[in-house]
Amino acid sequence: VEGGGEVLKAFLERGLWDRFLWYRAPVNPLLKGGKMLPASILNGLNRLKPEESRALEQDLLEIYERPA
Repeated sequence: VEGGGEVLKAFLERGLWDRFLWYRAPVNPLLKGGKMLPASILNGLNRLKPEESRALEQDLLEIYERPA
């Protein structure tokens, strides 16, 4: 599923995922108008440990697997 923060939130909250790939870019405080993930999603992901992390130039790819 690819979508915005609300779509992502709905899938994660309902457990409708097996693997989650999160491409993270450095935060640029000069950019305005961009949407961040909802805090509830960020708090939930902070409780999980990525199965794998990879640097992609300045970005970071984190791969999460749903707990059994």
